[in-house]
Amino acid sequence: MQHTVRDLLRKAVLPRQRVDEFLNPALPNWAFFDPVIGYRLRDSLIHDGVDDSRTIAHYASSGERRMVNYADQPCRLNTYGDSFTQCHQVNDGETWQEYLAAHFGEPVRNFGIGGHGVYQAYRRLLREEQTAAAAPYFIINIWSDDHFRSLYPWRWIHIPHFHKMFRYRDGALDFFPLQGNPWAHVHYDPGTDAFVEHENPLPTPAALYQLCDERFVYETFKDEFDVHVAAAREHAADVNTDLLGAMARALGVPEDFSDPEATARTASETLRVCGLRASRFILRKTRDFATARGRNIAPRHEHVRCGRQSVIDTRRHVRTRHLVVLEAVDGGASNRSRASQCIVGAEGRECFGGETTNVGRG
Repeated sequence: MQHTVRDLLRKAVLPRQRVDEFLNPALPNWAFFDPVIGYRLRDSLIHDGVDDSRTIAHYASSGERRMVNYADQPCRLNTYGDSFTQCHQVNDGETWQEYLAAHFGEPVRNFGIGGHGVYQAYRRLLREEQTAAAAPYFIINIWSDDHFRSLYPWRWIHIPHFHKMFRYRDGALDFFPLQGNPWAHVHYDPGTDAFVEHENPLPTPAALYQLCDERFVYETFKDEFDVHVAAAREHAADVNTDLLGAMARALGVPEDFSDPEATARTASETLRVCGLRASRFILRKTRDFATARGRNIAPRHEHVRCGRQSVIDTRRHVRTRHLVVLEAVDGGASNRSRASQCIVGAEGRECFGGETTNVGRG
């Protein structure tokens, strides 16, 4: 039987128990509600490690992950990004920030949050870089589908494999992977060829209970571009090809809606191009934020990579010494503590002095 958009969204509807558990501070959740970026991280001992192990994570009152190396020294470098920045699945002292801190002889703050996209990392950066935790330099670490997450009003729709990962042991909640709450995001307007910033559509904890209402979920998200991309990939019967076509034409993507497979390819390519354009938009805003604070301009550049494919040449878009954009490594969770391999050598020589150690590539 052919799927519909309603079928797709029905799968994302949350049982009321899930929201109860997420909002209960007594349960072993890894995160808590945030009205702008959906959620932030909290102290946790969660059952998510290699070989069925648990991982230990602690967070300071200012929100960053606990610093271990040189924690009593002034910090000149803050890091932002997704789980590859947070270093999900490793303990506090095993993150790549701690490897860098040991290498540089000074602390490195970790503001990464698993599940976040480029825009959510940017919004976190705006908040933290105007507090006492601000640093002279910061890193935005972009990896894989972070580009697309910037466009999602509600990422939970796109990660159905997470829907079945709630783990109970002896009747008690043992692992709680709810992530991708509705959050601030960007939309592309094909009529004006511009990105528009949107705030979190559900900005209070109580509002999350609306995600338990199938009718609300359908009416709220049924016309979203990202939902119709997901529907096209599932060969849904009611994909809005007018919407996808308008986006594709504005973004310069060839259209082909002749059959379900062609529609899925067109939708996926349109999402890819839109996500990468969104990242360029966000990085320009990040550059402007940094420049407005009197930072110097760096002559060096880096490429942002998605796997092995170079997708953004920051020579044209980001030239601020205050901003370091990282090249992502290939691979999965096993690379989380090895990510320093792609950081040392990015801007290390200019930002921190001395020769840069060549530690290879992932």
